[in-house]
Amino acid sequence: MRKSDSLAKKPLSDSLTKQKHLEELEERLELLMVNTEECLLVVDTSLDVVTYNNKFKELYDYYFGINIKKGQSILEYVQPVRIEIVRKLYQDVLQGEICETEIQTKTPDGSIRFFINKFKPIYDNSRKIIGVFVSSFDITDSKNTLIALRKSEEKYHSIIENALHGFFFSRLDGSILDVNKTSTEMFGYTHEEFKQLKWQDIVVDDKETFARYEREREETGQIKGELIGVHKNGKRFLCEFSSIIYGDSEKQKISTFIIDISARKKAEEELKLREKRFASLVEHGADGIAVLSLEGKPIYISPSIEKVLGFTVEEAMNLSLFASAHPDDKAEMQKDWETMMSQPGVPIVGRLARILHKDGTWRWLEGIIINMLHEPAIGGIVNNFRDVTTKVLAEQEKEFERRDKEALINNTEDLIWSVSKDFRLIAGNKAFIESMRNTTGVMIVPGDNLLMDNFFDKRYLDFWRTIYEKGMEGKHFKEEIYITELLGATNSWIEIRVNPIIINNETTGLACYVRDITQQKILQDSLIESEEKFRASFQFSAIGMSIVDLEGKITAVNESLCQITGYTSAELIGQTFYSITYPDDYEIDAYYLAELMSGQRDTYQVEKRYFHKDKYLIWVHIAVSLVKHKYGEPLHLIIQINDITQRKRSEHHLIGLNASLNQRAEQLASTNAELEQFAYIASHDLQEPLRMVTSFLTQLEKKYKQQLDEKAQQYIYYAVDGASRMRTIILDLLRYSKVSRKEYEYEWVDMNEVVTEVVQNYLLKDESVVIEWEDLPTVYGARLPLHQVMQNLISNAIKYRKKDLAPYIKIQSSDSPENWYFSISDNGIGIEDKFFEKIFVLFQRLHHREEYAGTGIGLAICKKIIENHNGKIWVESEYGEGSTFHFIIKK
Repeated sequence: MRKSDSLAKKPLSDSLTKQKHLEELEERLELLMVNTEECLLVVDTSLDVVTYNNKFKELYDYYFGINIKKGQSILEYVQPVRIEIVRKLYQDVLQGEICETEIQTKTPDGSIRFFINKFKPIYDNSRKIIGVFVSSFDITDSKNTLIALRKSEEKYHSIIENALHGFFFSRLDGSILDVNKTSTEMFGYTHEEFKQLKWQDIVVDDKETFARYEREREETGQIKGELIGVHKNGKRFLCEFSSIIYGDSEKQKISTFIIDISARKKAEEELKLREKRFASLVEHGADGIAVLSLEGKPIYISPSIEKVLGFTVEEAMNLSLFASAHPDDKAEMQKDWETMMSQPGVPIVGRLARILHKDGTWRWLEGIIINMLHEPAIGGIVNNFRDVTTKVLAEQEKEFERRDKEALINNTEDLIWSVSKDFRLIAGNKAFIESMRNTTGVMIVPGDNLLMDNFFDKRYLDFWRTIYEKGMEGKHFKEEIYITELLGATNSWIEIRVNPIIINNETTGLACYVRDITQQKILQDSLIESEEKFRASFQFSAIGMSIVDLEGKITAVNESLCQITGYTSAELIGQTFYSITYPDDYEIDAYYLAELMSGQRDTYQVEKRYFHKDKYLIWVHIAVSLVKHKYGEPLHLIIQINDITQRKRSEHHLIGLNASLNQRAEQLASTNAELEQFAYIASHDLQEPLRMVTSFLTQLEKKYKQQLDEKAQQYIYYAVDGASRMRTIILDLLRYSKVSRKEYEYEWVDMNEVVTEVVQNYLLKDESVVIEWEDLPTVYGARLPLHQVMQNLISNAIKYRKKDLAPYIKIQSSDSPENWYFSISDNGIGIEDKFFEKIFVLFQRLHHREEYAGTGIGLAICKKIIENHNGKIWVESEYGEGSTFHFIIKK
């Protein structure tokens, strides 16, 4: 592509000197510096401050109260705990990295602002790093949008319902749809009365004014002005309103803010009267205003004196103009004073002069003095003055600043440029030049036409010509635009700011600024989506939901709550839940609500009764949460309500069934007690006949042994053996009966001692037995029965051993928050799984008496003892591989 003649770089005219070129470039850079929205800073490789723009100085001065000084280390302005972190950050950038941080700070007014800081290395022409460029941009809007995502419903109540100003929703014909609480107080109507009215009913019907406002609304979509409101009682008052149309073309509505300004108007009139004496002072005033006597002493001085010279008004009243001036400036000040005295009423522009500040430093002031001694309302010399110290010092460092401004502007990612009235480039930062090169393929230079037909399509030209022409009308404006491909951006949102450059009341050019706001727009869309989701989840929830203000009045309900209570939303809104609550349930609800409002809890749940609209009681389960402002102030209550009437009916039915079962259990317990008593008495009475049979058979064998044959002796043996086994069974029955009667006292039992006693008994009988156990716990129970459990389980493990293998028994324990767990494992013959339940039944045996002795009652006794301790017992086994008996005892 051939470059046009207008893009060719032109040599400087021979008549232009180097100095003039530098001055012109400095002026262009200055235009860019004053219009950048970023705070810019440059530090050298020693981390000393090289330069900064006014935005950066204002940022540090306003948010941190720090006066940044050039030549000092930037680390001197860092909090001590963060010095090493910041030092490491700058070191990384000086190594060639580009870094970005996000910070938040509290402003003097208490609000929080968020900033993005970007750190980039600065290179000289040889690509050597000579410093760090820092740019800071306020991202509070984006952050606030994120916060707003979580506060969508809070916004509705805090801004609208609780607003100090009146708020109206209405149709285009003036019919009122809804109002907030302030509106009802302002006009005297209730919410329901408002819905029967139109705007014409509550303001003075001035047809000419109404027609003018309607024309303005049709043209712009919004109006702002003043009207005369009419209270329900007929009283009229002046009000100010702001109204805007919203919604699509078919469902357009009007939202209106309205303020009673009658008191403000009255105060304004009174203020005008009080300030009449000082009207001329305000007209000629700069930053400070003083009325001086002939001797130069203050008669009146404005409060701004403290900002300019540090003195309070009371202190300044004791000063003298000439006494406070620098000795080198007094002579010129005297000349200006004499000129002013000879020309009453004529403003005299005074020369720059140094005046002593309260802190002992000299401040450069410029001012205008006017002899108003002839004016009775003033009666003195009016002195309008301002502090220009910064300006004077800036001029002294002008050459130094010129070099630094170029670095500041060219290291921002936003596009900054200025354009002349004939649409030619005055100056542009690096980002703008690079963006134009990416768009056109041409490196533009100052003086090039920015709207060249052969490089830009018609869409681009029409867009920017409209922007430039609007700015050339002298308008400062900002626009947010979605673009597909303009200035290097694709499918993005951008913010455009245009500020006219005005010289001698004529617009000579424009300062333009563009930044990418796509992410902010995405967040705003997410906010809208979040609000829609909240309303959908609230309105279409399967359970009843309501919003209640801090006075207890219902402000919103969903359809599910209306179905539960039988009332319509219109019947519920404005009421309190106490109006439908069963009286006996007032107290518990009030108790929890008081704790909630005092901050002792964040939420509570209760079951209570409501009166249905059809006069019958319903049971509900309610969950109440307090919604708070981000600063902790309570806003409103969210109440979720679930109908549990059917569940309550089922519970009452179950209570009746439980009472019947308890009665049956008591009857069974009485029957079991009688059976246990019978077993005890029967087994005890049977022992005496058995002892007699055994005794006589023994005596018979002893006395007639020689006379009896072998068959008779065998019969006697069987009879004695049967009687002995019968006695053993009776004794076991006695033990089982005693266990069932729970006749033992409970105490703390060390299970290590119990096992030791049992083990010592069996090791004395059989040294081949190996028994191991861990550190067992101390449990609360009956010592003798627990001893019997361990004895029975250990003896069984020894009894049911394998013939060719010495018994090995291991006893272990563990615990949970509620129970102690015990296990006794052996390497014996094992048990088939089909007998796991049978072995714990009374008199159930798995082997013949000739194989293994016993009555089959030992494990039944163990089960009864463990159940008496509120536990349970079971077995795990594999036939031929041994068994493990487990039991649980409650803690």
